[in-house]
Amino acid sequence: MSSESRTPIHSSWDKIDLETIFPGLMEQTKLRYFESFCAILGAINCIVIPVLFAREQMIVPDMGYSDLFPFPGFYFLEIMILGLLSLVSIFMTTQGLSFWSALPWISAGALLAFVVIGAWTIGFFLIPAMVSFIIVGILSGRRRKSNLGLYFIYFISAALMQGMLAFLFVTV
Repeated sequence: MSSESRTPIHSSWDKIDLETIFPGLMEQTKLRYFESFCAILGAINCIVIPVLFAREQMIVPDMGYSDLFPFPGFYFLEIMILGLLSLVSIFMTTQGLSFWSALPWISAGALLAFVVIGAWTIGFFLIPAMVSFIIVGILSGRRRKSNLGLYFIYFISAALMQGMLAFLFVTV
C-alpha cells in the first residue's frame, strides 16, 4: 500500500467548520472581544483621569501640597469605582435583567453628569469612558437579549441622580 493512499484518521474532522455547526459563533466572539476591549478602555480612563486631576489639585505652584477638597476627592473615587464595577460586570454572564447587566448603563449615565457639570475641567476627558460604557451596554444587552429601552431609562436616571447629588453637595 502506498503512502499516498493512506489518509490520517482525523481528516474528516478537518472538513468540519464550526461556523456551519454554530452559525454566528465567530461574530459573537469578535463582538465579545470588542465589548471587553471597550470595558477595559473605559475602566482605564476612569482610573487614570481622576488620578491625574487629583495630582494636579494637590500640587499648587509655589505653595507645595494643598488639601484635596473633600467633594472632588469623593467624585474621583466614585468615578474610579464606577469604572471598575463596569469592567467586572461584563464578566458576570447572566441572562436577562440583573444588576450586572445594568451597571454599564448606570456608569455611563453618572459619567454623563460629570461630563456636563465638569465640561470645562474633567468632563471633556471622561467622554471616552462614557462612550465606551455605552458601547459595552449595547453589546452586552444584545448578547443577553435584553430590553435596551429599559437600559436607556437607567442611563438617563443615573445621569439625573448624579447631577442632582452634585448640585446638592455644592449648595450645602
